[in-house]
Amino acid sequence: MKAIKYVIILISGLFVGSTLFAQEYMYEKHEFLIYGGGAMSSLNYISKEMNVNKGTGGQFGVGYNLFFSSSFGIGIGAEMSIYTSKALLDMLSEKYAARDRYNESFEFRSKVYNYQEEQRATYINIPLMLNFQSSGVNRFYIGLGAKVGLPVSGQYKTSGATFVNSGYYKFENVEYTTQEFMGFGSFTGKEVKGDLSFKTACFATAEMGVKLKLHGGLLLYTGIYAEYGFNNILKNKAVRDFVEYNVASSSNFKTNSVLASQFDLNGTRTTFVEKANLLSVGVKIKIAFGKMNNARTILL
Repeated sequence: MKAIKYVIILISGLFVGSTLFAQEYMYEKHEFLIYGGGAMSSLNYISKEMNVNKGTGGQFGVGYNLFFSSSFGIGIGAEMSIYTSKALLDMLSEKYAARDRYNESFEFRSKVYNYQEEQRATYINIPLMLNFQSSGVNRFYIGLGAKVGLPVSGQYKTSGATFVNSGYYKFENVEYTTQEFMGFGSFTGKEVKGDLSFKTACFATAEMGVKLKLHGGLLLYTGIYAEYGFNNILKNKAVRDFVEYNVASSSNFKTNSVLASQFDLNGTRTTFVEKANLLSVGVKIKIAFGKMNNARTILL
């Protein structure tokens, strides 16, 4: 977050400097923008069973601002945003009823150690902003508004885990632990990649910074932004097992994402995560060009 602190210092200095002199300027009634930003951009959720680390990501977009006066305007746009997170699980015991390739019923048991999972979500966001800017050549700006986010894709990737699997056959009163062809034994370094489904996201968003006049009629916005998604984006109730026994190919068992699976907790199937939203805080830079309004003299 050091970069954000430096931007705040820069914003304060430029804003104070812009208020020391009288300026004659033309404000832009219409602005067309391209922009990018990023820092902490995360799938935000909590779980009692795991440690969850917020991830990094970013956004790239285009926009249009319409100013009704030298101070107030509205803005719309479209942007692609990426959100990531990482879940860490030290140890988990899992068990549930299953059937093997011979259609015999048994209890599948698994102990999972040092499990790591990375998640990634890509959204197309559509912002609607109310903009305020101060007078002067170098201007202070604030934007407040909302966004709707449309999911484009979601993925997860697991790594680093050790699985110790076994099968308990009640009618034999035997627990099999070394038959790897049936998925029983110790498995290390197994990696799984899969897709995740998310719902439409709704955000409250804010940004602030300085707006600098460049040569050739260009404008440079430099500032910070924050977005908070206030709805749950998990699409479906988690019904798949965390460690999923594969009847067709027993040695190729699968791990489903902690965002979309359930596990055994004291004899009851329960989910790792009940809800998740999107959260982003970072630095944003915009380049703008547009049509000028009439010139006026401002006494600062």
